[in-house]
Amino acid sequence: MAASSMESFGNETVDEFNPDDCDLPDITKTSLYQNKVILLIYIAQLLLLCFFIITENSIILFAFYKVRKLRQRNNVLICSLSLTDFCTGIILPIQMLGPPSVIDVISFSMLFISVLTILLIAIERFYVLVIMTKRLERDQNRKSAPLIWTCVGLWVGTLALFVPWAMKPYVYILILYTVAPLSVIIVMVGVVCLYIAIFYSIHKMDLQKQSYIGKKDYQRTKIVLRAYGIIVVTFVLCWFPWSFEALRIGVQVYLNVEPNDRQCYYASITACFLLNIGIFNSALNPIIYWKNLPDFREAICSVFSCCPCKCVQEKSIVDEETSSNLRNKPTSLTDLHMEA
Repeated sequence: MAASSMESFGNETVDEFNPDDCDLPDITKTSLYQNKVILLIYIAQLLLLCFFIITENSIILFAFYKVRKLRQRNNVLICSLSLTDFCTGIILPIQMLGPPSVIDVISFSMLFISVLTILLIAIERFYVLVIMTKRLERDQNRKSAPLIWTCVGLWVGTLALFVPWAMKPYVYILILYTVAPLSVIIVMVGVVCLYIAIFYSIHKMDLQKQSYIGKKDYQRTKIVLRAYGIIVVTFVLCWFPWSFEALRIGVQVYLNVEPNDRQCYYASITACFLLNIGIFNSALNPIIYWKNLPDFREAICSVFSCCPCKCVQEKSIVDEETSSNLRNKPTSLTDLHMEA
């Protein structure tokens, strides 16, 4: 706990809280550390989660590196999200088990990058499927470079924004218990609204889009949207409990108290275990990619030679649909508009 200056008023001595005496968050100064059994359970959960996070996201990132088919514009943001989850799995054990350091701020930055990446995915899908009036023509000409540079800017900008606050630990703790949970809640509400608009647009323009972009592309769009929707729902279920607990701590411990009653770092046992539930999201994302995105499943199978029969079967089905669409698809934009 931070040292406090002393002031004397008559015969009474009053402790004056000094934010400059605070250190970065330290697990040894929490109530969790006082109960060794619960602490061991927490650490075991954390290490197991980090093992799965690192392993699963390593597979996804290796598939991106090896399979050229995955390195397309639609998957750039998924790659960024997977890289964020991978870094989270690497950083968290160092943050929790090591001494207080700037690693804690970097770990928080990974959460912020994840939230903004999910928002970018929703905005990109909304732009393509709702705003663009000539989707087929423009979608073919769009490049990956703008999205890649957007991801780079997001990473660099977020780290540049938050890492300097490691020099002001008390301000960083206030950010952790106010900005972080509010960002998760507000951004996720916005993302849900965007996906509602996207699904409504898809449903409303059902027949038009099938005739305009072809049945195969239309079905693939619905599959990808469903996967993105599952990613959002999973993120909300994993992170909202911690967000509300963090807001409660922020209000009760830091904001709604007298200045001299404040303290440097406080984390309830509930908040610690809810944080593990939030971290669990980073282990679920690769499973969502595998289960709901055929391109990822096929790519991982081709890289690691697992479930070869299933992969071959999926590939043959896709090839059959493709050749069927090529036979029935108009050969010019004029014919395409005539059909629509």
